[in-house]
Amino acid sequence: YFYNIGDSGLYILRYGVPPVKNGAAASSTKEWFIRDYTPKQCHSFNFPFQQEEAQKRPRSPHRSFKPANGSADSLNVQAGDLCLVASDGLFDNLWPNDLTGLVNTFWKDGIPTDGEKPLPQLLQDMVNAIVGVTLKYSCGSTTTPFENDALQNGYKYQGGKPDDITAVLTLFQCAVSCNKEPLTTCPIDMFTIVVITTEETTAAHVDVLFLFLLLLGLLLGLLSGS
Repeated sequence: YFYNIGDSGLYILRYGVPPVKNGAAASSTKEWFIRDYTPKQCHSFNFPFQQEEAQKRPRSPHRSFKPANGSADSLNVQAGDLCLVASDGLFDNLWPNDLTGLVNTFWKDGIPTDGEKPLPQLLQDMVNAIVGVTLKYSCGSTTTPFENDALQNGYKYQGGKPDDITAVLTLFQCAVSCNKEPLTTCPIDMFTIVVITTEETTAAHVDVLFLFLLLLGLLLGLLSGS
């Protein structure tokens, strides 16, 4: 399960044969693809839901929202899936295709199992690369999701949006489903999540960490209840 409010969010990435979309020819080639993601919550362009805004600007038309106004849903994941939880600094500057392209460049045959590097170091290298590329796009003139959104809303804008970037990368090593049946074969002491955090900012992104910790807490609670 996940809960989110605002424009931070998460991607679930899976290694396998991607589902066929828009009448494209079926392929048997395995690759990393985005299995699921969380939607943005915004009042309007560049005005995300925020819980503290009413206290700071009580007359603002972009009123604050209570936790009940957040988005919540279940997630079906399987062993080997990656979960990338990130701030809007990533989503505004990195296209989904660039994200999957980067992961496929590093791990074209799935997560390496040759033992040259321990798993935490592999995840550290990956999230460092993701944040590094995002940071480059945020300061450049390459077309970004933020530019695209700006143009669609009638604003002239080019390139990336300089912003702080927070990313948490996790690996699911046990399948989890909103259906409790599979959980009976996965005791809580066998459920492992490897967490790596990279932050290109001097201020912590509390909303991202809250989203991740809530996701982790709900999953562990579901497992312990089985």
